[in-house]
Order: sequence, then structure tokens, then C-alpha cells
Amino acid sequence: MFRLFSMLLTAVLFLPGFCLPAAAGGLYSRDLNCEEQASDRAREICHALEGALEWTWKGHAIISPSYRVTSESERRVFCELPITASDTHTLVNMALDSDFRYTKAEARISNGSRGLLKLLGQQALDHFPAPVDIPGKIRRNALEYLKQEIE
Repeated sequence: MFRLFSMLLTAVLFLPGFCLPAAAGGLYSRDLNCEEQASDRAREICHALEGALEWTWKGHAIISPSYRVTSESERRVFCELPITASDTHTLVNMALDSDFRYTKAEARISNGSRGLLKLLGQQALDHFPAPVDIPGKIRRNALEYLKQEIE
């Protein structure tokens, strides 16, 4: 009886992600809607992140199966493209734009671009856009928070 119950529970909890078609931009999909990115380089970075997404089972201390950007996938993209200090403005814009459009795909783009900025470290900080270059007070505040994340 217990075995039957556990099999049914497993089917109900885990199989929908495998049996249902993946919605574009959803967590069961690798699609990050990269064509919506503003520049060619942003699209290139987005497609690299899209290809490097890893299937994981855990979210924040809960079972949450989905494709995610992981530290390993960030390192892979960082080295394979490669990401350089000249990409700082593109990565900042990707992170800020994604924060304000916030879909599931955008959250993964934001996480990935933030991770790549952290891997650049001081190089990113040296090339960070000035707040006067960013329109809107809310975006300037977000820029300051992003800079603090990297420091």
C-alpha cells in the first residue's frame, strides 16, 4: 500500500514537468526569449546562458524542479564566450531590464548576468556605468544595489 502511495505521489509531483509541453519562458523550458534583448551582444550572452541552463531539483530549501543558471553554468559561459570588462554595460543593462520586466525567463537572465558581473569582479566595477548614464531614479537605485552586490 505504501509503495503504491509513494508511486502515485511521485507521479503527481514530478511528472507534470516532463509530460506537459514546456511553456516558452517557463521554468520547464530552456527558452529565455533571447530575441527580446536590446543588442547583438546581449542576445549572444543570453543564448549562451540559455544553452548552459542546468536542470535542478531544489529551489530555496524546497523541491522545485526547473532549469536554472548555476554557478557552474555561469563559469562555463564566462570562459566559452568569453566575457570581458567591455561587456559590463551589456550585462548591467540585461540585469536591470530583466529586473523590471520580471518573468520567469527574465529572472534567470538577471541571475545569469549578475553572476557574470560577479565573476568579472573589479574589472566590472572599473567599467561600471555612471548613475547619470541610467535614466530614471528607480533604475539608478537598482544600479547602486547591483554595484554593491559585486563589491
